[in-house]
Amino acid sequence: MAPYECFLFAQELADRLNKDVDLIDLNQAPTVFQAQIFATGIVMDMKNENALNVKRMLAYRLYAKLNEERA
Repeated sequence: MAPYECFLFAQELADRLNKDVDLIDLNQAPTVFQAQIFATGIVMDMKNENALNVKRMLAYRLYAKLNEERA
């Protein structure tokens, strides 16, 4: 989905749900943001649960490595 289409879809969802909505392309999000999304976000669309779980584990692993390097 193109960024502008994603924006319009998020606005439509927000109007229907009467809540703030952020739609994020996890493949474009930085590691820290990915970890925050997996920790607090809600999955709205999932075509492949296994791929999502692999992405989640990778995000947490990279986030932990980043924190180790900072220490």
